[in-house]
Amino acid sequence: QILVVANRVRAERGSNGGVIKHTLSRFAGIDEVSLVSHDPAAFTTSLESAMPLCLAAPKSVARGQIRALALAVSERSRELAPY
Repeated sequence: QILVVANRVRAERGSNGGVIKHTLSRFAGIDEVSLVSHDPAAFTTSLESAMPLCLAAPKSVARGQIRALALAVSERSRELAPY
Protein backbone atom coordinates (compact mmCIF):
# COMPACT_ATOMS: atom_id res chain seq x y z
CA GLN A 1 0.00 0.00 0.00
CA ILE A 2 1.35 3.41 -0.97
CA LEU A 3 1.16 6.45 1.25
CA VAL A 4 1.86 9.76 -0.47
CA VAL A 5 3.28 12.62 1.60
CA ALA A 6 3.85 16.15 0.33
CA ASN A 7 6.13 18.23 2.52
CA ARG A 8 7.13 21.90 2.59
CA VAL A 9 3.53 22.86 1.82
CA ARG A 10 2.75 26.51 2.45
CA ALA A 11 0.64 26.79 5.59
CA GLU A 12 -0.84 30.24 5.02
CA ARG A 13 -4.24 30.98 3.53
CA GLY A 14 -4.52 30.13 -0.14
CA SER A 15 -1.83 27.49 0.25
CA ASN A 16 -0.86 25.06 -2.45
CA GLY A 17 -2.14 22.03 -0.48
CA GLY A 18 -5.40 21.97 -2.39
CA VAL A 19 -3.57 22.29 -5.69
CA ILE A 20 -1.25 19.42 -4.77
CA LYS A 21 -4.18 17.16 -3.83
CA HIS A 22 -6.16 18.09 -6.97
CA THR A 23 -3.18 17.52 -9.27
CA LEU A 24 -2.32 14.14 -7.76
CA SER A 25 -5.95 13.07 -7.96
CA ARG A 26 -6.41 14.22 -11.54
CA PHE A 27 -3.17 13.00 -13.08
CA ALA A 28 -2.12 10.10 -10.86
CA GLY A 29 -5.43 8.86 -9.44
CA ILE A 30 -4.14 9.41 -5.91
CA ASP A 31 -6.94 10.60 -3.64
CA GLU A 32 -5.28 10.24 -0.26
CA VAL A 33 -2.38 12.62 0.35
CA SER A 34 -0.84 13.63 3.66
CA LEU A 35 0.47 17.19 3.79
CA VAL A 36 3.24 18.52 6.02
CA SER A 37 3.45 22.30 6.20
CA HIS A 38 6.63 24.24 5.59
CA ASP A 39 7.53 25.49 9.07
CA PRO A 40 11.21 26.40 8.99
CA ALA A 41 11.12 28.18 12.36
CA ALA A 42 9.78 25.10 14.15
CA PHE A 43 12.19 22.73 12.41
CA THR A 44 15.15 25.02 13.12
CA THR A 45 14.16 25.32 16.79
CA SER A 46 13.91 21.54 17.01
CA LEU A 47 17.26 21.01 15.35
CA GLU A 48 19.14 23.69 17.29
CA SER A 49 17.72 22.61 20.64
CA ALA A 50 18.31 18.91 19.89
CA MET A 51 14.71 18.25 20.90
CA PRO A 52 11.95 16.47 19.03
CA LEU A 53 9.56 18.75 17.19
CA CYS A 54 6.71 17.90 19.59
CA LEU A 55 8.71 19.37 22.50
CA ALA A 56 10.55 22.16 20.70
CA ALA A 57 7.49 23.55 18.91
CA PRO A 58 4.33 21.95 20.33
CA LYS A 59 2.01 24.42 18.59
CA SER A 60 3.55 23.91 15.15
CA VAL A 61 1.06 23.01 12.43
CA ALA A 62 3.65 20.68 10.92
CA ARG A 63 3.95 18.85 14.25
CA GLY A 64 0.24 18.08 14.22
CA GLN A 65 0.38 16.92 10.61
CA ILE A 66 3.34 14.63 11.29
CA ARG A 67 1.48 13.20 14.29
CA ALA A 68 -1.58 12.54 12.11
CA LEU A 69 0.66 10.87 9.53
CA ALA A 70 2.24 8.64 12.20
CA LEU A 71 -1.20 7.64 13.46
CA ALA A 72 -2.35 6.83 9.90
CA VAL A 73 0.74 4.66 9.31
CA SER A 74 0.20 2.92 12.64
CA GLU A 75 -3.44 2.23 11.82
CA ARG A 76 -2.56 0.83 8.39
CA SER A 77 0.04 -1.48 9.86
CA ARG A 78 -2.51 -2.77 12.39
CA GLU A 79 -4.91 -3.51 9.53
CA LEU A 80 -2.23 -5.45 7.66
CA ALA A 81 -0.85 -7.31 10.69
CA PRO A 82 -3.44 -7.23 13.48
CA TYR A 83 -1.30 -9.25 15.92
